[in-house]
Amino acid sequence: MCWLSSFTSSIIPIYFLSKLSFCGRNKIDNFFCDASPIFNLSCTDTSLLKNYFFILVWLVVFSCLFFIILSYIHIILVILKIPTNSGRKKVFSTCGSHFTVVIMYYGSVIAMYVRPDHGYTFVFDKCLSVFYAIVTPFLNPIIYSLRNKNIREAIKSYKLDYFLVWRTG
Repeated sequence: MCWLSSFTSSIIPIYFLSKLSFCGRNKIDNFFCDASPIFNLSCTDTSLLKNYFFILVWLVVFSCLFFIILSYIHIILVILKIPTNSGRKKVFSTCGSHFTVVIMYYGSVIAMYVRPDHGYTFVFDKCLSVFYAIVTPFLNPIIYSLRNKNIREAIKSYKLDYFLVWRTG
């Protein structure tokens, strides 16, 4: 269903994007080809297509987020039934790492795509694009690694070594 819904929700916008006519400059000032810069390059009226994209993004982003939140509610209800505090703490720790990544990703995607079209600079959009396309995936393994005891001890050791070198040096 995930593949099918992704394909069907993408094919209609791709078709309509291919029908746009372009004039003037033909360079996209972005890190990757996104719909918004293409709309800005088009000579034709893109208001209907922008509205379609806005509704589509709302549906896709918030339906995914709804199921993630629903999953978290179920997980929290199960966690609260764990009899020991140490067991609850361990599970909350695992969920906390995932939830941090979810908030970073969905927060930037919502700020980028699920907002009115006016009042934001193109530079701001590029920064958000970098954040959800590069920074979040880059931080993902780091966030999950911080749960590992050996990694935390190595970081503490590195900080101590760095501090000692800085202080004597």
